[in-house]
Amino acid sequence: LLVAKAAVCVGYGQKYLDHPSQTVRFEVVRSKCLLTPQDAKTAFLSGDSSRKLKKFLTKCPVLPADEEVLEHGWSLFGEKDKEIFWDLMMKIDNAESFDKWLHDNDQAMKEHMSSVAKLDGLPQITAKFPHLMAKLVLDDTVVWNWYFAKDALNSHPGMALRTIILDRAEGNGPKRGYVPGVAKQDFLSTAESWGWRRQPEIMFEIVKEGCQKYATSSDDVMRNFLRELASSLMETKSTRHYLTINQKISYLLQMWECVPDFVKEKHPSMATYLPRGSDKRPNELERIIQAMWKIVGALTSTTRRTLLVGQVPKGGGRPTGPVSEFMKTFGQMIPAPHAINNFFFKILEEYEASTAAYKFMQSNICKSDDGAHDTLMLAVFEKYLKVEEVPAPELVDMFETLLTDAKTQDVIQDAFKRLMYKLDDHVSLDLLRRIVKRMGTLQIASEKKDSEIPKATRPVPDDWVRFIELPEKVSPHIDFLFNVLNSGTEPSSLLGAMLEKYGRSYFWDAMDTVLAALVSKKTETKLLESVPKGNNSVLFAKVDVVSFTKVAPEKKLQKSSSKDLTGSEEAWQEYFNGISEAKKKINAKDPGCRIEGYQSTIRLASQCKDKTKPFEELLPFLTNRFNAEQEQCRTVILERLFAPDGMPVDLWEPNLAHLSSLWKMASKARDNASYMATFSSMGKRILEYSLKRWEAGKEPTEFCLFGREVSQGNTNIVNIVVSAAQESANNNVNRLRDDPEALKTVAKWIFETTVTTGDEVGLPISKFWDTCKSFGKLRTNRLIERGLWVEWPFLKEMWAKLLTEASKQKAAEFIFISIVDKLAEGGEAYMKCLKPGPNRSTSKASDWEEPLPPWTEPIETPEYKAAVRGIMEQIESGEIPAKEGSSMLARRIQSLCRLTAQNKLSIQKRGPQRQGWAHINNHRGLRYEHRDGLDIFSSRGSYRECMVVNWFNSKSWDFQRQSSNSALPWRSMHFIDDFSHDEIACLSKLLDTKQSLRAVLWNIAEAACWVTGPVMSDLLEKAIWKMDPQFEGRARCVSRHYPYVN
Repeated sequence: LLVAKAAVCVGYGQKYLDHPSQTVRFEVVRSKCLLTPQDAKTAFLSGDSSRKLKKFLTKCPVLPADEEVLEHGWSLFGEKDKEIFWDLMMKIDNAESFDKWLHDNDQAMKEHMSSVAKLDGLPQITAKFPHLMAKLVLDDTVVWNWYFAKDALNSHPGMALRTIILDRAEGNGPKRGYVPGVAKQDFLSTAESWGWRRQPEIMFEIVKEGCQKYATSSDDVMRNFLRELASSLMETKSTRHYLTINQKISYLLQMWECVPDFVKEKHPSMATYLPRGSDKRPNELERIIQAMWKIVGALTSTTRRTLLVGQVPKGGGRPTGPVSEFMKTFGQMIPAPHAINNFFFKILEEYEASTAAYKFMQSNICKSDDGAHDTLMLAVFEKYLKVEEVPAPELVDMFETLLTDAKTQDVIQDAFKRLMYKLDDHVSLDLLRRIVKRMGTLQIASEKKDSEIPKATRPVPDDWVRFIELPEKVSPHIDFLFNVLNSGTEPSSLLGAMLEKYGRSYFWDAMDTVLAALVSKKTETKLLESVPKGNNSVLFAKVDVVSFTKVAPEKKLQKSSSKDLTGSEEAWQEYFNGISEAKKKINAKDPGCRIEGYQSTIRLASQCKDKTKPFEELLPFLTNRFNAEQEQCRTVILERLFAPDGMPVDLWEPNLAHLSSLWKMASKARDNASYMATFSSMGKRILEYSLKRWEAGKEPTEFCLFGREVSQGNTNIVNIVVSAAQESANNNVNRLRDDPEALKTVAKWIFETTVTTGDEVGLPISKFWDTCKSFGKLRTNRLIERGLWVEWPFLKEMWAKLLTEASKQKAAEFIFISIVDKLAEGGEAYMKCLKPGPNRSTSKASDWEEPLPPWTEPIETPEYKAAVRGIMEQIESGEIPAKEGSSMLARRIQSLCRLTAQNKLSIQKRGPQRQGWAHINNHRGLRYEHRDGLDIFSSRGSYRECMVVNWFNSKSWDFQRQSSNSALPWRSMHFIDDFSHDEIACLSKLLDTKQSLRAVLWNIAEAACWVTGPVMSDLLEKAIWKMDPQFEGRARCVSRHYPYVN
């Protein structure tokens, strides 16, 4: 039979159809050359043939599927063995005959097709009868699957794409596709991506047909149809028949041309599906903008105006509504310079935009952290100033938006100059003071080291003083500062001299002091902080002070309003009289007056010697007022109340209920960003206070838990504990410093709450060791984490629990490799901390103690060994793919080598004893000489210089023709493989699976660069025999240098 098959003897197998051996009959039937079609048909219809033989013949490649064979097959297998009769139906070459047998016999075979999840032969049937398959899909007999749907797409793309996209036939996408992070691809998006890449003309026809089909449907159906096709075009990322950005833009424009005019008017926002251009090249950005104007240009004038600037009022004029969705979306799709110059300003050439549109482009688009687009912001503001019939409050509101967002002082200065020109120099002192405060803040920020805020280049605007008019009665220092500001900026003037010494900050500080006195009607001085000390005689010697100052009128000395209360009844009466005056301001309508009232009440309470009673009365009042106040008043209340000179920390815990109420109201507020920084600082102070007073063996207080809640995770509790424990001795209460048991209790609580256990234990395991390292700063000796492990037994229990629950793959990397590296690094730390012996005056090596060996107790526990075994089982079973698993095994072998080297190098002396754990190769051979670091034990860690891995890392799979082959170093070192037998055995099992063979071979070679021995040599020999030149590429195969790693 074998000879007949080799000789292609057609018809020779007929005499073997009745052979007693089932194997022989099976080989005859399955062969394509031993039977003729007539012989196969005769045997199938013969009454002498057994049912077993006829079952074999249903899969015979040469058996014809005519009506006679099908009728006989149905009588034999149709009732009970439909899957056998299906093999006969797959041989049918006529679509009508196939459809007839599907519907005959009460549609038994059609029901069989719909009941089987994955039916054999569907790709062949799809290739032969694509239209019939599409019909079966539409009547829910079969569901599209990508493995046979792609045959219909290749043979009849138009019919298949219309069935999928227009008729909405459901299906299952490929397991691997164009979205790498998704396990199973979406069928519809995969088919649409295939159509855009291979058959774009058919996709344009589908767009036309879809618009006609959904013309009478709701607007949402049409909008979803267009959005789906446009999105699939832009999201196509396959490298096969790759679509460039310019091609996608071109296809989108052609798609827009296929859309009827009546559909364009209803759904005009096609340009929002263009690619986002923030990271595109200049020519692609130009194409995106040109495409947008082409899409918009195809609309009628009314629709285009509504799309770009929003709805126009019925009476005409400028739009007054919010910014249009199209402007909001497309403005954020391209960089700010293009959004302003090539988009917004071109819109303004044709239409007028609403105030909301100007504000959106100025604030949302031009706003930046370093002021890079502040000039664009100024350009938008100038455009807005040119708009006719805009009331002054709206102009001021637009300027205040620029004032808040801009980071460049020159831009703010120019914008204010243009605003004053527009308003004829009419400005309120409140606005002027906000500008001065903002300029002062930016000036301080720009002077910081490595600041991104641009520095001011224009002179200080001393002409702004013209907006200030002093009253008849004013404090002397205010009058003096006002005259200084009016003295001019020349070096001979007082202002110029002050600017020369103190810088621009003096101008803003002096101006703010004058404005504060006028706005708040107060005469208190403002102290200038952080000024340089020294003799000012040189400064004032060149200034003619008398020429521009006037003598202050004599005034009576008044009592200080901030009297230090002693606790007597008279003193309390004076305090409550002052507090009642302040509360009158709080009840005023003006927010500035209320702010002043809140500041006065808190200041009066904080100036009392006994602050308990004032704050017990004040805190409930502020809590009740907080929820009804505006944002700026709320901010002032929180900042002043919890400032260092505000309410003392020791009064916070008795008033915890009121503090909790403030926190709940602030956290639920819509714009609570301005409050969160204050509460975060407050939480840090609470933690510092409560942790120092924690008693040993006790649970955390409610006050401590509240501090952790309001800190919002922004406070490093470990650093607080370490700093408190290392604090120098003083009279303050600090149990973390004075009581080791209290420190142990706090540390245990931090570990239990910070390093939580559960299903997602990838992060907590690494965080466990990071926390240990932070606490290691407490150890003044060389033990570091090792000392904590001995003194705090709960660390061992937590480590064991984390290892027991570490079932996720995200924890495998740390358990398998990183922890070994950490312990090896710890060994290096112990070796650095050599301790001198009794005779410290000499420098002999004998007078120094031997370094401690590396600490490996965490990886010697039964829980750790069980976790490692579990990871290896995941690698062997394929749960962790072979490529990643082999890489993890190779890196673990490297880590074990480093740990072994640290151990041996630290506890053994030089000599022959080392030969038990390392192997040195001194054979020169044909390898080039590398004489750097020949003495591998001359210093700690220099063994790495003779590792083969340094040579191996320069190699690649492809051996280029023009490259020179560098040989191994003549002297090298390997570790003995006795500590890595389990890892090598796991690599061997991975090699047998033949999964990701190239990656597994490469990782085996890398492991062989580190260890040697009988087990590794056997694995290398097995790996070399596994290599196939046909797979590796023959002459360019890695085997050209691979065996010499041995």
